[in-house]
Amino acid sequence: MSYQGYSKDDATGISTREMLVSQLSNRIHLGFFDRKLQASADALDAVLCAFAAFAVTADCLAELPDTDYPLDEGLIAVCK
Repeated sequence: MSYQGYSKDDATGISTREMLVSQLSNRIHLGFFDRKLQASADALDAVLCAFAAFAVTADCLAELPDTDYPLDEGLIAVCK
């Protein structure tokens, strides 16, 4: 999942949020909240934080990615 460029309300930010919400909806049921998450980076951040908290507390963490990732960026915990 992309981790940069979704906070602004420009065409790139909106497009990136739409892609993130689509990918997230493959893992959890978003219902009618999908439009809210596409419209608001803050709302999307909140759901991603809750999703990460669930993954940590449910003891179902996915493995670290095999690809390189920027060391100055955090990873979001997700369930397997």
